[in-house]
Amino acid sequence: MKQSETDYSKEVSAALASQSVGRLLKESDHDTVKNIGNAMQVAGAISTVSTSIDMLSEAGSNAENMAHAYRVPIPHIKKQLVAFAVIPILIVVGAYIPQYIKGKQATDQRIAASAKQVEIVKKALEPVCVSVHADDPNKSRDRSSYSVMRYLRDLDTTDCYVHIQLNDSGTITNISYVKGIDINKSLEENLQQAERDFTTLQKPFENLNVSVSNPEILSYQAIPQQFKDEFLSGTFYKSFRFYNQDAPISLSCSFDTETKDKFDEYSRPKIYFFLGSK
Repeated sequence: MKQSETDYSKEVSAALASQSVGRLLKESDHDTVKNIGNAMQVAGAISTVSTSIDMLSEAGSNAENMAHAYRVPIPHIKKQLVAFAVIPILIVVGAYIPQYIKGKQATDQRIAASAKQVEIVKKALEPVCVSVHADDPNKSRDRSSYSVMRYLRDLDTTDCYVHIQLNDSGTITNISYVKGIDINKSLEENLQQAERDFTTLQKPFENLNVSVSNPEILSYQAIPQQFKDEFLSGTFYKSFRFYNQDAPISLSCSFDTETKDKFDEYSRPKIYFFLGSK
Protein backbone atom coordinates (compact mmCIF):
# COMPACT_ATOMS: atom_id res chain seq x y z
CA MET A 1 0.00 0.00 0.00
CA LYS A 2 1.56 3.27 -1.15
CA GLN A 3 1.70 5.97 1.47
CA SER A 4 1.77 9.73 0.99
CA GLU A 5 5.15 11.05 2.08
CA THR A 6 5.21 14.80 1.50
CA ASP A 7 8.50 16.57 2.23
CA TYR A 8 7.74 19.35 4.69
CA SER A 9 11.37 20.35 5.24
CA LYS A 10 11.05 23.55 3.17
CA GLU A 11 7.98 24.68 5.10
CA VAL A 12 9.66 23.97 8.43
CA SER A 13 12.87 25.76 7.35
CA ALA A 14 10.88 28.78 6.14
CA ALA A 15 9.00 29.00 9.43
CA LEU A 16 12.22 28.81 11.45
CA ALA A 17 13.92 31.34 9.18
CA SER A 18 11.01 33.75 9.57
CA GLN A 19 11.30 33.59 13.35
CA SER A 20 15.10 34.01 13.23
CA VAL A 21 14.91 37.06 10.95
CA GLY A 22 12.17 38.43 13.17
CA ARG A 23 14.40 38.17 16.23
CA LEU A 24 17.20 39.96 14.34
CA LEU A 25 14.96 42.82 13.16
CA LYS A 26 13.66 43.33 16.71
CA GLU A 27 17.14 44.52 17.68
CA SER A 28 16.77 47.58 15.42
CA ASP A 29 16.42 51.07 16.87
CA HIS A 30 13.80 51.88 14.22
CA ASP A 31 10.29 51.30 15.51
CA THR A 32 8.92 50.25 12.13
CA VAL A 33 11.66 47.66 11.61
CA LYS A 34 11.19 46.44 15.17
CA ASN A 35 7.43 45.99 14.57
CA ILE A 36 8.17 44.06 11.38
CA GLY A 37 10.42 41.80 13.43
CA ASN A 38 7.61 41.11 15.90
CA ALA A 39 5.22 40.37 13.03
CA MET A 40 7.67 37.98 11.40
CA GLN A 41 8.09 36.03 14.62
CA VAL A 42 4.35 35.65 14.98
CA ALA A 43 4.06 34.71 11.28
CA GLY A 44 6.72 32.07 11.77
CA ALA A 45 4.81 30.63 14.70
CA ILE A 46 1.56 30.55 12.69
CA SER A 47 3.37 28.89 9.78
CA THR A 48 4.69 26.24 12.16
CA VAL A 49 1.16 25.52 13.39
CA SER A 50 -0.15 25.39 9.80
CA THR A 51 2.53 22.91 8.78
CA SER A 52 1.70 20.79 11.82
CA ILE A 53 -1.95 20.69 10.71
CA ASP A 54 -0.93 19.53 7.21
CA MET A 55 1.32 16.84 8.65
CA LEU A 56 -1.46 15.58 10.97
CA SER A 57 -3.94 15.56 8.10
CA GLU A 58 -1.61 13.56 5.88
CA ALA A 59 -0.93 11.09 8.67
CA GLY A 60 -4.68 10.66 9.15
CA SER A 61 -5.25 10.01 5.43
CA ASN A 62 -2.47 7.44 5.36
CA ALA A 63 -3.97 5.64 8.34
CA GLU A 64 -7.43 5.63 6.70
CA ASN A 65 -6.01 4.21 3.45
CA MET A 66 -4.26 1.45 5.34
CA ALA A 67 -7.46 0.59 7.16
CA HIS A 68 -9.35 0.30 3.89
CA ALA A 69 -6.63 -1.82 2.30
CA TYR A 70 -6.72 -4.35 5.12
CA ARG A 71 -10.49 -4.09 5.48
CA VAL A 72 -10.32 -2.77 9.03
CA PRO A 73 -13.62 -1.08 9.91
CA ILE A 74 -13.36 2.59 10.74
CA PRO A 75 -15.84 3.78 13.39
CA HIS A 76 -17.80 6.96 12.74
CA ILE A 77 -16.03 9.27 15.15
CA LYS A 78 -15.65 12.43 13.10
CA LYS A 79 -16.24 14.69 16.07
CA GLN A 80 -13.69 12.83 18.15
CA LEU A 81 -11.16 13.01 15.32
CA VAL A 82 -11.74 16.72 14.93
CA ALA A 83 -11.22 17.17 18.63
CA PHE A 84 -8.12 14.95 18.50
CA ALA A 85 -6.63 17.05 15.70
CA VAL A 86 -7.67 20.51 16.86
CA ILE A 87 -7.25 20.36 20.64
CA PRO A 88 -3.45 19.76 20.58
CA ILE A 89 -3.06 22.64 18.15
CA LEU A 90 -5.17 24.90 20.31
CA ILE A 91 -3.06 23.88 23.29
CA VAL A 92 0.15 24.75 21.41
CA VAL A 93 -1.21 28.10 20.21
CA GLY A 94 -2.74 28.88 23.59
CA ALA A 95 0.52 28.12 25.35
CA TYR A 96 2.91 29.73 22.87
CA ILE A 97 1.27 33.09 22.31
CA PRO A 98 0.77 34.03 26.00
CA GLN A 99 4.26 32.80 26.86
CA TYR A 100 5.70 34.77 23.95
CA ILE A 101 3.92 37.93 25.05
CA LYS A 102 4.83 37.38 28.70
CA GLY A 103 8.47 36.69 27.82
CA LYS A 104 8.71 39.78 25.66
CA GLN A 105 7.18 41.94 28.37
CA ALA A 106 9.62 40.57 30.95
CA THR A 107 12.56 41.20 28.62
CA ASP A 108 11.38 44.74 27.84
CA GLN A 109 11.03 45.49 31.56
CA ARG A 110 14.50 44.09 32.30
CA ILE A 111 16.07 46.08 29.45
CA ALA A 112 14.32 49.27 30.60
CA ALA A 113 15.57 48.76 34.17
CA SER A 114 19.12 48.11 32.96
CA ALA A 115 19.10 51.18 30.71
CA LYS A 116 17.92 53.32 33.63
CA GLN A 117 20.69 52.04 35.92
CA VAL A 118 23.37 52.57 33.25
CA GLU A 119 22.16 56.14 32.75
CA ILE A 120 22.26 56.83 36.50
CA VAL A 121 25.89 55.69 36.67
CA LYS A 122 26.84 57.76 33.61
CA LYS A 123 25.21 60.90 34.98
CA ALA A 124 26.84 60.47 38.38
CA LEU A 125 30.34 60.40 36.84
CA GLU A 126 29.86 63.27 34.36
CA PRO A 127 30.90 66.07 36.78
CA VAL A 128 34.35 64.52 37.40
CA CYS A 129 35.14 62.72 34.13
CA VAL A 130 35.96 63.90 30.61
CA SER A 131 34.91 60.95 28.46
CA VAL A 132 32.68 57.91 28.72
CA HIS A 133 31.97 54.59 27.10
CA ALA A 134 28.79 52.77 28.07
CA ASP A 135 26.88 49.81 26.69
CA ASP A 136 23.33 50.53 25.57
CA PRO A 137 20.99 47.76 26.83
CA ASN A 138 18.45 48.72 24.15
CA LYS A 139 20.99 47.82 21.46
CA SER A 140 22.40 44.75 23.21
CA ARG A 141 19.26 42.98 24.39
CA ASP A 142 20.87 39.54 24.63
CA ARG A 143 23.85 40.63 26.74
CA SER A 144 24.34 39.03 30.15
CA SER A 145 26.11 42.14 31.50
CA TYR A 146 26.75 45.79 30.69
CA SER A 147 29.62 48.12 31.47
CA VAL A 148 30.30 51.82 31.95
CA MET A 149 33.83 53.20 31.67
CA ARG A 150 34.81 56.80 32.32
CA TYR A 151 38.19 58.52 32.13
CA LEU A 152 39.16 61.09 34.70
CA ARG A 153 41.26 63.24 32.37
CA ASP A 154 42.49 63.21 28.77
CA LEU A 155 43.25 59.84 27.22
CA ASP A 156 46.98 59.50 27.89
CA THR A 157 49.11 56.62 29.08
CA THR A 158 49.02 57.68 32.74
CA ASP A 159 45.32 58.53 32.90
CA CYS A 160 42.97 57.07 35.48
CA TYR A 161 39.60 55.48 34.72
CA VAL A 162 36.82 53.57 36.43
CA HIS A 163 35.07 50.52 34.97
CA ILE A 164 31.63 49.58 36.34
CA GLN A 165 30.11 46.18 35.60
CA LEU A 166 26.33 45.65 35.79
CA ASN A 167 24.42 42.39 35.35
CA ASP A 168 21.51 41.96 32.90
CA SER A 169 19.10 43.40 35.49
CA GLY A 170 21.11 46.61 35.89
CA THR A 171 22.63 45.74 39.28
CA ILE A 172 26.24 46.80 39.85
CA THR A 173 28.33 43.69 40.54
CA ASN A 174 31.87 45.10 40.56
CA ILE A 175 33.93 48.26 40.10
CA SER A 176 37.52 48.53 38.94
CA TYR A 177 39.73 51.60 39.34
CA VAL A 178 42.77 51.74 37.05
CA LYS A 179 45.69 54.20 37.18
CA GLY A 180 48.51 54.45 34.66
CA ILE A 181 52.01 54.76 36.13
CA ASP A 182 54.53 57.45 35.17
CA ILE A 183 58.04 55.97 35.50
CA ASN A 184 59.49 59.50 35.34
CA LYS A 185 58.05 60.06 38.82
CA SER A 186 58.87 58.21 42.03
CA LEU A 187 56.93 55.20 43.26
CA GLU A 188 55.63 57.30 46.15
CA GLU A 189 54.41 60.08 43.86
CA ASN A 190 52.62 57.55 41.66
CA LEU A 191 50.93 55.90 44.63
CA GLN A 192 49.78 59.22 46.08
CA GLN A 193 48.36 60.27 42.70
CA ALA A 194 46.56 56.93 42.35
CA GLU A 195 44.95 57.33 45.78
CA ARG A 196 43.79 60.87 44.95
CA ASP A 197 42.38 59.80 41.58
CA PHE A 198 40.61 56.74 43.02
CA THR A 199 39.03 58.92 45.71
CA THR A 200 37.85 61.41 43.07
CA LEU A 201 36.28 58.66 41.00
CA GLN A 202 34.70 56.98 44.02
CA LYS A 203 33.13 60.18 45.38
CA PRO A 204 30.14 60.23 42.94
CA PHE A 205 29.05 56.78 44.17
CA GLU A 206 28.40 57.99 47.71
CA ASN A 207 24.66 57.97 48.45
CA LEU A 208 23.97 57.05 44.83
CA ASN A 209 20.46 55.65 44.39
CA VAL A 210 21.39 52.66 42.27
CA SER A 211 20.98 48.89 42.49
CA VAL A 212 24.17 47.19 43.75
CA SER A 213 24.89 43.61 44.81
CA ASN A 214 26.74 44.84 47.92
CA PRO A 215 26.69 48.50 49.11
CA GLU A 216 30.31 48.16 50.27
CA ILE A 217 31.34 48.11 46.60
CA LEU A 218 30.33 51.76 46.30
CA SER A 219 31.81 53.00 49.57
CA TYR A 220 34.99 51.00 50.10
CA GLN A 221 37.90 53.09 48.82
CA ALA A 222 41.01 52.49 50.92
CA ILE A 223 43.87 50.78 49.11
CA PRO A 224 45.13 48.11 51.56
CA GLN A 225 48.29 49.03 53.44
CA GLN A 226 49.92 45.70 52.53
CA PHE A 227 49.65 46.60 48.84
CA LYS A 228 51.07 50.08 49.41
CA ASP A 229 54.02 48.70 51.39
CA GLU A 230 54.91 46.17 48.69
CA PHE A 231 54.51 48.75 45.92
CA LEU A 232 56.79 51.28 47.62
CA SER A 233 59.44 48.66 48.35
CA GLY A 234 59.41 47.30 44.79
CA THR A 235 60.38 48.60 41.35
CA PHE A 236 58.64 49.71 38.17
CA TYR A 237 59.49 46.37 36.57
CA LYS A 238 58.03 43.77 38.93
CA SER A 239 54.35 42.80 38.86
CA PHE A 240 52.49 41.56 41.92
CA ARG A 241 48.94 41.02 43.16
CA PHE A 242 47.29 41.32 46.57
CA TYR A 243 43.98 39.84 47.78
CA ASN A 244 42.29 41.06 50.95
CA GLN A 245 40.60 37.95 52.35
CA ASP A 246 39.28 39.83 55.40
CA ALA A 247 37.36 42.50 53.48
CA PRO A 248 33.53 42.27 53.47
CA ILE A 249 33.66 42.22 49.66
CA SER A 250 35.92 40.70 47.06
CA LEU A 251 38.89 43.08 47.02
CA SER A 252 42.14 42.84 45.11
CA CYS A 253 44.94 45.18 44.08
CA SER A 254 47.59 44.55 41.49
CA PHE A 255 50.52 46.25 39.85
CA ASP A 256 50.91 45.04 36.27
CA THR A 257 54.08 45.86 34.38
CA GLU A 258 56.88 44.24 32.37
CA THR A 259 60.34 43.14 33.32
CA LYS A 260 63.12 45.66 32.75
CA ASP A 261 64.54 43.81 29.73
CA LYS A 262 61.12 43.85 28.01
CA PHE A 263 60.05 47.34 29.09
CA ASP A 264 59.89 49.85 26.19
CA GLU A 265 57.90 52.87 24.96
CA TYR A 266 54.84 50.67 24.40
CA SER A 267 54.76 49.36 27.97
CA ARG A 268 51.81 50.54 30.06
CA PRO A 269 52.32 49.80 33.77
CA LYS A 270 49.13 50.17 35.79
CA ILE A 271 47.66 49.85 39.26
CA TYR A 272 44.35 47.96 39.37
CA PHE A 273 41.96 48.21 42.32
CA PHE A 274 39.02 45.77 42.09
CA LEU A 275 35.89 45.75 44.29
CA GLY A 276 33.17 43.13 43.83
CA SER A 277 30.63 41.06 45.70
CA LYS A 278 31.75 37.75 47.17
